[in-house]
Amino acid sequence: ADPTWVRLVRQAERAYTTFVPEVVHPVEVTSAQEPHLRTWLSKRLGQPINIPTLAQAGFDLVGGRLLPSNAGPAALFMYQDKQGSRLTLYMIASATGSESEGGVRYVQNGDLTVCYWMGASMDFALTGTLERERLGDLAKTIYVQLNNL
Repeated sequence: ADPTWVRLVRQAERAYTTFVPEVVHPVEVTSAQEPHLRTWLSKRLGQPINIPTLAQAGFDLVGGRLLPSNAGPAALFMYQDKQGSRLTLYMIASATGSESEGGVRYVQNGDLTVCYWMGASMDFALTGTLERERLGDLAKTIYVQLNNL
């Protein structure tokens, strides 16, 4: 059996490669309906979901969608910069219920990088083709926002 983090990374990669190329339907609910998106996904994942803001880093929220996973419902948020580069943030209820030690970890698969971390109540994976350091900085920005630090 794969460790929890391997499943998280695989599911995040699959979600990224499935939805990032979409032109017409990259998300189910657009950023114009962000309050609805937050409420809906919070209800489906069974806990309050906050949608991180990456605008200061040049990435605007495109929107999000609900996805199935091995461990129940998952949320996927997509961000895009002015050049059209996209990132996805995959969130799922924590399988371990404990925070990962060492914070953000990285998995490189070709030109795709996944930054992932396990939280007490949610596990997260930020996926994109940015250089590792830039993606890591964005992951830290998200981590700080989600943990109200």
